[in-house]
Amino acid sequence: MEKLIIGLTRLGYLIENDEKKPFNMSVFKNRFFYQKFIFLLNELSNELNYNYNWYIRGPYSPDLTKDLFYIDELWNHNRAFISMINEKNINDKTIDNTIVNINFLKSSFKEEFNREWDATDLEILSSLLFIDKYTYAKCKNSKINTIEEFKARKPELTDKPIDNYWEILKTSEFI
Repeated sequence: MEKLIIGLTRLGYLIENDEKKPFNMSVFKNRFFYQKFIFLLNELSNELNYNYNWYIRGPYSPDLTKDLFYIDELWNHNRAFISMINEKNINDKTIDNTIVNINFLKSSFKEEFNREWDATDLEILSSLLFIDKYTYAKCKNSKINTIEEFKARKPELTDKPIDNYWEILKTSEFI
């Protein structure tokens, strides 16, 4: 969990007095956002080690949920502990490559869509990646088969430009 706290802090999600992105797990859309965002981080790093299963809204990790609620508790009642973790690990560079890569994905998304990503965008990205890597062998590195499976599992999102999301994952070397 320390690596997660370090990563979230360095990515700007655990910052004092940031009213734009308060870290708050009592709101479903925040929990949803972090599940999908951290799935992508988890795929980039050997440091986080969360296991994911397929859930109705895409990849989901029960252990991550527990950790997020614990971090939320710390954030609301013991920020000094979070600061101590970050200070203790100030020279830890193991998560830095992950941060560079997730920021590249984020900038690729912004370049493609001319906006910041939201939870639905992260749901699409993480679901495509999960399907490609962890489901049927026919989907592995197959754009056509992965998108076909995605559309079968997530028909409510088929109005989105799924090909563009796939290409962003490909350009960012997730696939």
